Amino acid sequence: MTDEHDYGGNERIESLTNDLGSAFESRRGFLKKGATASAVGLGLSAGTGSAVAADDETTTEGEGSQKYVDTLNYALTLERLEATFYVEGLQKFSESEIEDSEIGQQFGEKVQSSIQEQLATIRDHEKAHVETLVKTINDLGGDPIGEDELEFQFSLESPEGFIETAQTLETTGVSAYDGAINLLSGSDQLLTAAATIATVEGRHSAYLNGLTGKSPFPRAFDEAKPPEEIMKAIQPFLASEN
Repeated sequence: MTDEHDYGGNERIESLTNDLGSAFESRRGFLKKGATASAVGLGLSAGTGSAVAADDETTTEGEGSQKYVDTLNYALTLERLEATFYVEGLQKFSESEIEDSEIGQQFGEKVQSSIQEQLATIRDHEKAHVETLVKTINDLGGDPIGEDELEFQFSLESPEGFIETAQTLETTGVSAYDGAINLLSGSDQLLTAAATIATVEGRHSAYLNGLTGKSPFPRAFDEAKPPEEIMKAIQPFLASEN
């Protein structure tokens, strides 16, 4: 990014992917295949093209490129979902409504008055993740899932519900990255790039867990969930045809 919302994301991923080659046949209808079929495609679909990264010895031509693009598009779908959710929620609920919510009133003035600002920071992180994933997929020669391919629906009836849903989405996001990161094996660059996003998602989850009365770190190991399980979990938020 080039504005105040950069947070170093684009620069980091650009440095990690600046020698990625072009690859992969054009992909359309990622979500229209259904949750299970999409998840299978992440690991098994094949395309044509050149090697993804010259210094990643285990990277294969075509199949590796397709796998990486599909996996990153899976992550991009989740990041677009989260970014859109925060944009809509923060447009609907004012700072005072969030502060005066039942959740906000559980905390002292310092925490209470910072909730809206923290949610806005999370929103900006998610928007930065979207931009960096789009750039990375483009660097791979792939076709990033666009906003016009996705339509989301959210039930934003109260600021409490907004915050609670945010907690659910962030926790789901952590499990999604943990469950899919192995699909990037073969490219140290992409593994590092995904890890730098996954750890931030974990911080989002910890903060929102604390706001909603849950432990910021409930267990020693996060739960890794496969793509098909994650896609089923987010179905209520998808208005587009699957």
